[in-house]
Amino acid sequence: MNRLVGRLRAGRNRKKVVGLTALFLLALGAVAIAAPSGLLTPGSGSSGGLSTVGPVNPNNGFPDWYRDSNGIDLQPCDDPQDKYCGGAVAAPDNTAPITFPDNFPDEFFYMSADADSLTSAGGNKVLASFALEGAFANPGIHAGDQIVFSRIRYRINAGLAKNTDYKVTQPYGTDTVTSDDTGALFVTQDVGVSPGDFAQATKGRVGPFLTWAKTADPNDLPPANYVGDGVTPHTVTGSPVNTNFVRIQGTGIGGGPTDTNPNPCNTTGANAYTGPVNDCIQTNNFVLVGKRPTIAGVDVTRATYEKTASGTQIAVTANSKAGQDIVVRDGDNGGGPGRLFRTTPLRADGTGRYMAYVSVPGALPKTVDVVNRADTPATVKHVDLTDALTATASYGVTNGSGGGDKLHVTASSSDSSVAQSSLTLPGYGDKALDATGQADISTPAPPDTVTVKSPKGGSVTVPVTMSGQTLDPLPLIASAGVDQTVSAGVKVTLDGTGSAGDIDSLSWSGPAGITVSGATTTSPTFTAPATAGTLTFTLTVNSGTDTKTDTVDVKVNPVTPPTAVIGAVPAAVLQNLPITLDGSASVGAKFEWSQDPTDATKVSLGTDTTSSKLTFLYPKTTTPVHIILRVRSAADTGGACDTPTPTCDVAKVTLTPLLDNLGTIRAKNDGKGRWVVDGSSSTSESNNVRVYAGPTIDPTKLIGSALVDPTLAWKTDVRNSTVAVPTCRCVSVESDRGGRQLAVPMQ
Repeated sequence: MNRLVGRLRAGRNRKKVVGLTALFLLALGAVAIAAPSGLLTPGSGSSGGLSTVGPVNPNNGFPDWYRDSNGIDLQPCDDPQDKYCGGAVAAPDNTAPITFPDNFPDEFFYMSADADSLTSAGGNKVLASFALEGAFANPGIHAGDQIVFSRIRYRINAGLAKNTDYKVTQPYGTDTVTSDDTGALFVTQDVGVSPGDFAQATKGRVGPFLTWAKTADPNDLPPANYVGDGVTPHTVTGSPVNTNFVRIQGTGIGGGPTDTNPNPCNTTGANAYTGPVNDCIQTNNFVLVGKRPTIAGVDVTRATYEKTASGTQIAVTANSKAGQDIVVRDGDNGGGPGRLFRTTPLRADGTGRYMAYVSVPGALPKTVDVVNRADTPATVKHVDLTDALTATASYGVTNGSGGGDKLHVTASSSDSSVAQSSLTLPGYGDKALDATGQADISTPAPPDTVTVKSPKGGSVTVPVTMSGQTLDPLPLIASAGVDQTVSAGVKVTLDGTGSAGDIDSLSWSGPAGITVSGATTTSPTFTAPATAGTLTFTLTVNSGTDTKTDTVDVKVNPVTPPTAVIGAVPAAVLQNLPITLDGSASVGAKFEWSQDPTDATKVSLGTDTTSSKLTFLYPKTTTPVHIILRVRSAADTGGACDTPTPTCDVAKVTLTPLLDNLGTIRAKNDGKGRWVVDGSSSTSESNNVRVYAGPTIDPTKLIGSALVDPTLAWKTDVRNSTVAVPTCRCVSVESDRGGRQLAVPMQ
């Protein structure tokens, strides 16, 4: 029993893990899922192993059972007093009966299968767990917070090759797990973390359920009505891909070249392993939890009544397992004296659907009980009786703006005493239908469905049908863009992107002597001639037999001498952040940005150094950076331009770094793994401070990091740190903004 208790205690971290991974957990397939340590990339295997979600239990709000594709049903193993489940759950009082919510476990299993006694390199225990688990989305036991999720989890605390992929073969397919930079991994895939949506768990890969495999010993069986006993390691069956084992393959997973592999992989028979012996570990045994259901439950899918002058009837439909004894009775008075109608059995179709149509001789009860008498104890669903509504919704379309088009709704109740005018449309401010049960709503665009509600509790949602005239297609429009003014010799781009409609083809034409590149695209180009003047270009678009045209004028100005201008820059520049230099006030055809080659600190200016603006990452440096802008006219042929010429101008800007002053730093270690280091900075702008143990900046001795707050203070408080106090009893600190202090003495 201790083996399973220990596993559950590790699993108590579930709520923390869900917080880290919930954004990723619904994804299946070859996607990487973030986890507390390392990486999990699902490989083969698919959902579909779980086929049916059982009825929701009226007492605890969880499904009574899940059914797999092999027809095996398992119920919640949620009772600590059940010796075959007790090691896997814990209630506030394990000696008292389970009651919701006061004495109910915060997590339990429909099935749990843990690989047994699997050990990796260095004697590290391997956790490989496969479960269908019930729990709560938030701390505490609260109705409405119930979740059921499929879980696959792996954990190896140490001994792996760093940042290395390992292949896991398990009963539900394969996974690739990647160790972190310490040689450990702890990865989880959960599917089904939305409260109340119990079908989500069937989209996970856990399923069908595993059961103890038969052995040569006819008495080697799980306890009656269980798939395992929760304690004994045992071989299993049920894998949809016939891999009823856990195998992990990868560099040195079983130890070094001279070590003895504690769990070597099978090298004969089905799924035989071929490869270095210490690159594979395997176990065929699992500790298995799972209880076959003692109840079938019942879900009520309808409880409505009909009231006419000739009488009153109740209609009930329900779902459960086939072969159940399900009845409906008066929910206000029970089945005894005072009942308003006689208890009536539901008729079955043999597949799990049930119905009853019952006559009520007098007054109508407000509620009914639907009871599965085959359950022990009987399952009772207490539900409100409502009237049944029928409705239609249609929308008549006219060509045009739709200002006069109307949504027409009709509805009626199964209760003839309900006035038609009491029926309402909640989607339209509870607008009431008229005395004939009709309503018209003016709208240019109707919804896809309409809901009608009754004062007797009934509600119906129906699709909106459409009929009438069809709308006109999008008109064909040719748009050659706005007129432009450019300098001689520059490259000009025309803009036809404003054209619309089903365009089959388009083309541009211009004045003689002008070559248009890309003349059949929306954004062609040409080079402005040296002669000043106005050029007119025509865009023609075609759709079938329809043709439209538009023109645009491009005014070409005479060449003016180029001018290089760099916009104002800060007196001091923040280090390790992007900076943009603006040369858009310059005049010229071509831009060239570069760095002064004599600078002590070299800068990467990126790939775009020919636009009017330059954005680059200002480096960590203590010396200024000088950036040069050369602006050339269209007639300039290139070459040197260190001083202005008639066709080239040059500007230079000095960027002085803002030096981050980290001020006084205090560092303490309590000798129990807790580091507390604080200080100040001269800037809080996107500034993160990192603290290292020792007299240098050594990434392997990173203690922690902290953001500089708006008061320019920072503090890192790290508990349970594995970074030891260095012999110098000192720390070194650096910031994103260039601050650095080395060998700061500890207090």
